[in-house]
Formats: sequence, structure tokens, C-alpha cells
Amino acid sequence: MTTNNVTIDIESYRTDSEWRLKQIEDSIQAPANYGPEKAAKWRAKKGLDKLKKDIADTALDTTFGQIVSIAFAVNDAPIQCLCRSLAHPEHQLLQDFQEELAQQLIRHGEDKRPIHWIGHNHCAFDLPFIWHRQKVHQTVEHVAIPRPTDCKPWFDRMFDTMAEWSGSASFQGAVSLEGICQALGIPSPKEHGDGSQVARYVEENDMDSLQTYNIADVRATREIWRRIR
Repeated sequence: MTTNNVTIDIESYRTDSEWRLKQIEDSIQAPANYGPEKAAKWRAKKGLDKLKKDIADTALDTTFGQIVSIAFAVNDAPIQCLCRSLAHPEHQLLQDFQEELAQQLIRHGEDKRPIHWIGHNHCAFDLPFIWHRQKVHQTVEHVAIPRPTDCKPWFDRMFDTMAEWSGSASFQGAVSLEGICQALGIPSPKEHGDGSQVARYVEENDMDSLQTYNIADVRATREIWRRIR
């Protein structure tokens, strides 16, 4: 083994940035040709619906969204998962992740060897998300997370199952994680839920379900990598 294989996946939640929330609220405007009465009705229904959706969508914003769970595995070792409730700060989760990843590399790998990062769409989402949020919180790094400019599916240190399966670095013809699992006969990682339920897990403080879901994604991703590498 010339590298340490780290399979990784995160779960995220909407922003808590007051600046970003105000920016979204200010962007919700009724059509310019609506009169005062019609505009008020639009804001009360369609405007409110759009506001809720746009705020929820910030969970996919790697700059302002929040990380609530990180699952990873070093080589063939058991999957580790660190979750947090909204009562616990994101910066602590990120610091705990750095420390645990460093320890796992010592126990189950070789900390002097480079890391081969494995994930599903992790080049465009998971790794840039972690890198951005670590910079926001000035996390002390024990293990360097690749910069977004270094997260390219064709780089030797990356194995993105979405890109590998679609055959396109631009993810044209991209297939979901569950789709690849179904094609390969790998147990579905969505047996106990899907990404649309992450916000509910967080809001209901259901850390067990959040952890189960996150771990299932890493387990499936690692198995896909084993099959198609």
C-alpha cells in the first residue's frame, strides 16, 4: 500500500449566518408588475415558500452552510462518525474530526503516506465544504484537507465514484450513490432514509438516525470503490 485510503462523507444543514439570511430575505421580491394588494398576497404565500426553500438550500452552500456530521474510514478500518446537535458548535466538530482522523491514520494506516481521498461527489462537495468551514473557524489542522483547487476527479489523490461511474469530470450523466449500488447489487445506503431527512434529524436532535445515515453512505461508497477501482 503506497497511500492511505480515506473514504469520507459529510451531512450538512442550513446556514446560521445572519448576513446570508438577510441577503436571501432581501432577494425575495414580488413580480414588478404586481400591485400592492397582489404583491402582499404573493409574499404571504409564494414569497414565504420561496424564502423557506432558499434558506433550506443553503445546506448545500459550502461557504455558508453548516456541517453537522462527518463519517470516514481509513483503509479497511471500522467507519468513524462524528455528529453534533445545533447546541454544539461547528468549530468543535471540525477540531474533533481533525484529531480523530490523525489518530485513525496512526492506528490503521501509515501517517507518513499520502492520502487517497475516496467519496461520492466529494470533489465538488464534501472536501471543499470541510476546507471552507475549517478556514471560517480557523481549525488547527493535523491532517491537511485538499484545497478546492486540488479537488479534481482526475487527480491521482482523488477517487470520486460519481465521476468514475459517469466517465466525465463534469459529471454529465451523473448517477446517484443509490443508483450505482442498485446496479452493482450493493445494499442501498438509503434503507433508513435519504438526504431530504437530514434537516429533520438535526431539528429533532435525532443524532442516532443522523449517524446511521452518514455511516451508511461511507459504507456504500467504500464498497463501490472496492468494486470499480
